[in-house]
Amino acid sequence: MSVSLGTSTTAVAPVAERNSPMMIVLPVRGGCTTRAKGRGEVGVASSAVAHSARYAAKSANTDAWSSRMVFVEAIARLPPSAVCIRPAAARTRSAAVASLRPASSIWMVRRSPLSDVMWRERSTPPRRRITVVLLSPRSEREWFMEGAPGVNLPFETEASTLRVFWRFVKHLIGSWAEAVMGRISLYEGVGRRVLFHRFPDAEEAHEAAMRSLERAAFVPGVLRAVAVTCRAPDPRLAQRVMGLDFAAPLGLAAGFDKDARVVEGLQALGFGHVEIGTVVPEPQQGNPRPRLFRVPEARAIINRMGFNSSGMLAVRANLERMRERGRVRIPVGASIGKQASTDVNDLDAVVRDHVRVVRELRGLVDYFTFNPSSPNTAGLRSLQTYDNIIKVATPIKEAAGTTPVLIKLAPDLSEEDAQHAIEGALWVGLQGAVLSNTAVRADLYSELAALPHAQEKGGRSGPFLKRLLVPRIKQVRALAATRPFVIVAVGGIGSGEDVCDALAAGADLCQAYTQFVYRGPRFAAHVHREVSHMLDHCHAESIEDFREVVDLYSRFSRSA
Repeated sequence: MSVSLGTSTTAVAPVAERNSPMMIVLPVRGGCTTRAKGRGEVGVASSAVAHSARYAAKSANTDAWSSRMVFVEAIARLPPSAVCIRPAAARTRSAAVASLRPASSIWMVRRSPLSDVMWRERSTPPRRRITVVLLSPRSEREWFMEGAPGVNLPFETEASTLRVFWRFVKHLIGSWAEAVMGRISLYEGVGRRVLFHRFPDAEEAHEAAMRSLERAAFVPGVLRAVAVTCRAPDPRLAQRVMGLDFAAPLGLAAGFDKDARVVEGLQALGFGHVEIGTVVPEPQQGNPRPRLFRVPEARAIINRMGFNSSGMLAVRANLERMRERGRVRIPVGASIGKQASTDVNDLDAVVRDHVRVVRELRGLVDYFTFNPSSPNTAGLRSLQTYDNIIKVATPIKEAAGTTPVLIKLAPDLSEEDAQHAIEGALWVGLQGAVLSNTAVRADLYSELAALPHAQEKGGRSGPFLKRLLVPRIKQVRALAATRPFVIVAVGGIGSGEDVCDALAAGADLCQAYTQFVYRGPRFAAHVHREVSHMLDHCHAESIEDFREVVDLYSRFSRSA
């Protein structure tokens, strides 16, 4: 069954009763048609714009008919404007609609511009659960032969039984292989326990990992083999941000490779970019040990490192050697900070520290991150005020020249303070913000209170930070809506779903560190594979397509 409205063709499925769920197939960006056997023309979308069921069901706070069904679900009240159609008897073998009565009502949705989804009905409508199926096949015929995962549309296709059966077998084999290879991690099952037992001190484990990656870089073929194991990112994940090419959205946050020692190894592990540092002008030891603590029960980390660094000259030497070898193809950023001995109230001295580092590393890194938000350097967070950001960031940006400069903010800033900080960054002309650093507010991690090491002082990081991340991304995106402003999401990022949530909220890129510790060396590869599966479910050809789907869903929800 199909109905043509203007230039679009919209296929719909019947519903049993007036208050029962209804399914709508919504063409987007112009419709194209295909002919289903005995059923006439059926409308499909000509571009990759469908939403994954998992994300949609979560966003709508509803239960999907199937965990693999491609649909968007929302509770809506239809405005009173136009046409209820009662079709002739329509039989279907679909399990989802097998019990429907032949004379059930069929509803249609019409798209004029993308932002104007109009409903028409004769009488005042009741509240109704609306299921919108956004179709985006690679080709119309192939889509109808494969079907969206878990969706049985009420028509037959001309595909042969053997061909359909073979596609079904391949789907089962692929799903099984992914369950085994993509979801079961040897590191998470065994390796992490061995590593944590062998190195009870988290900083010793970190140093051991750094040494291993350093050695691997000098053994011919090792990093290449690692890169093959982790697999190259899906080409659909590539983006151009700040004039730089990012092969994948997830990068490694600052703090792991402070001195640019293992960028090549991290690239082989699948990260789309790496941020080194925080780099300071002169070598410094940081805070006394122990200063890094794991909280495995909460998959969290507590640190009070204090900007330990080999200094800008050592970092410059490492970067020069890395560039000479020419094996790094991912963007490399540098988080920069002041010397611990520099009085934070002496803004001229603070500016000198940052400008020295920028001038030393300019041309060797692809972007800088001004970091006034670390909780482990006394008084540093006072630099996040509007006036101080303008005074410190302006000379940093001038010294950086054409190299992009971002600002990294604390997650536990109040909404008002965060607004002032972003307004200061926009006034200076910074290219973006990293949201955000570790947290110190006790009410944000109350679930850690009874766990070992939970009372240690320092910045907290872990999954609990995500509850602050998405609202802060939306706030910053709204503040910078009229400006090209990059948002890098970090804090609570531990899965492909977390990455998609951040991208949907308005982030351009993501970073992680803590969950790299808990999920192991293939963490980035696993996350990117999970993001690719999300794009597969919605038939999206790029991250931008995914954002369009989320935007469409948001508009539909608001109009409902």
